[in-house]
Amino acid sequence: MKPGFAELFRLGLGRKARLAETMLGRGWVDAGDAERARDMCALLPGDTDHMLAVTLGCRAGGVPGGFAVGLGAVLPMLFALLAASGLAAVFGGIPAVAGALRGLAGGALAMILVAAFRQARRALTHPVLYGFAAASLLMGFGLHLKFYGIVIVAVLIGIWMGQNRPDIFQARMPDAATLRDDAAALPVRGGWRRAGRLGLWFGAAWLLAGLGARFVDGPDGLAPHLLNFGVRAGFFAFGGAYGALSFFGDMSQRFSWGGQGPLALGLGLAGLMPGPLLLAAQHGAFVESATHAGALPSLAAGCLGALCMSFGLFLPGFYLPLTLAPRMEAVLAKGWLRAAVTGVDAAMVGVLCKIGLVFGAAVLWPAGFAVGPLDALPLVAGVVCLPFALRRGAVARIGLAAAGVIGVIWGFLA
Repeated sequence: MKPGFAELFRLGLGRKARLAETMLGRGWVDAGDAERARDMCALLPGDTDHMLAVTLGCRAGGVPGGFAVGLGAVLPMLFALLAASGLAAVFGGIPAVAGALRGLAGGALAMILVAAFRQARRALTHPVLYGFAAASLLMGFGLHLKFYGIVIVAVLIGIWMGQNRPDIFQARMPDAATLRDDAAALPVRGGWRRAGRLGLWFGAAWLLAGLGARFVDGPDGLAPHLLNFGVRAGFFAFGGAYGALSFFGDMSQRFSWGGQGPLALGLGLAGLMPGPLLLAAQHGAFVESATHAGALPSLAAGCLGALCMSFGLFLPGFYLPLTLAPRMEAVLAKGWLRAAVTGVDAAMVGVLCKIGLVFGAAVLWPAGFAVGPLDALPLVAGVVCLPFALRRGAVARIGLAAAGVIGVIWGFLA
C-alpha cells in the first residue's frame, strides 16, 4: 500500500539521516532502490540529500510522494533562514548581534576549508585530476571565468577523457550488485514523454512565479532576476551549496552588488540548521533585495527576493529526481555521465579554493585587503569552529554555534 501525501510530508519534516532507513523499515522501498538512489543523486547537480529525499519519495508514492518528502525536507529551514535574515537586518546594528554575525561568517570559512579538504580527498584520485583542480582555480581566480563556464569545460573534457582513460574517469562505477547486467540497454519507455510532461508543469510554475514576482516587485525589480539566477544555479549547482554560492558570487561581481560577505554569512546561518545547505544562497538574495528595494519596504523586498531565489534553486532539485527516479539503473549505467561528473568533481576542488580565497578576503578584510586591517574576530571564530567542522551533523552545528557565541562575547567587550 502506497503511503499518503501527508504521511510522506511528515517523514520529510524529520528527514535526512534516517529517511532511507525509515522507508526500508516500512517496506516502501527496497535496499536496492535506496542504494541506486544514492548513487544517482551523487551524479546530479544540487543538494544530494534533498534530491535523495525526493527520489525515494517518488519511488514510494509517485510524483506526489516526491513532492511531499521534498517539501517537508526544505520548507522548515527555508522559513527559519528567512526569519534569521530578517532578524539580522533589523538588529544587525546591535554590537552583540553584529559580533555574532561576524563570528558565524568566520565559522563559514572553516566549513569551506573542510569542504575543500573532503572534496580533494574524494575526487583527486589521479595526477590528471589534480590538473583539473589546478586549471579550475586558474580559470576562476586568475582568469575570472564564470562558474558555469568552468562546469561546461570540465564536463566536456571529462567526457572526452573518459573515452581515452576510462580507468580514471569512469572508475566510480556503482557496485555491480546494484545494477542489472543489461542496465545500459534498459528501455526508457515513456522517459522522454515523462520528462516533457513534467517539464511543462515546472515551466508553467517558473513562468507563474516570474510573473507574480514582476507584478509585486515591478518590471525593474530584482526579484524576477533572482528567480532566473536561481534556476540557472540549480542546474549548474554541482557541489551543492558551494556551486550555487559560486554562481551567485559571479552574479554579485557582474552587477556590482554588495560583495561576498553576505554569502559567507548565509553559509554560516544555513549550517546552523538541519536541512539543505543549498539555501545558503537565500541570505545573499535577501541582502541584495533589501538593499535594492525599489518601491517595496526593504524587509518585504528582502523576503520576496529570498523566496524567489530559493524557488528557483529548488525547481531543478525537484525536476531532475522526479524525472529520473523511474530510470535509475539506466542513468547509472551511462559511462559518459560518470566521466563528466568525475571531471566536475575534480574541478570543484579549485572552485572551493577560489571561494575560500574570495570569501576569506571579504570576511577577514571587510574594508578591503589593501585598506583596512585584519578583522580578528572571524579569524578566531573560524579557528575555534574548525575542529567541529571536521565532524558532520550536530557536532558541526555546535562549532558554528560556538563561533556565534564568541562573536556575542566579543561584541559585548568591544
